[in-house]
Amino acid sequence: MTIDKVQPNALSVAREAKADALAARQQQSAAVQQQTTPRSADVAVLPVKVSAAAKEMAQAVRQVAGDGAFDQKKVDRIRKEILEGRFPIDEERLARKFMELENELGELGRS
Repeated sequence: MTIDKVQPNALSVAREAKADALAARQQQSAAVQQQTTPRSADVAVLPVKVSAAAKEMAQAVRQVAGDGAFDQKKVDRIRKEILEGRFPIDEERLARKFMELENELGELGRS
């Protein structure tokens, strides 16, 4: 028996096929990533300016979030009363609160 007539082991053939398939998937993945990932030279860096109003709003949000004034149980109770038609609405108080909010917002609420 000569070397050129020896058939390869089926296991080694399967391993080679698996390795070839893996290499092909890695090459394809690298090609896709290269196409979708911008290079640093391709990305324009633009300066970002945050307005004073945006800074004030962010500060207000931080204050409200940290003061613990939100009461989920109260919100749930009021929601239930509204759905059942039992929640009393004081139109004058509501209008006053809207006016206060408009005054607090100042120019932010106007276009």
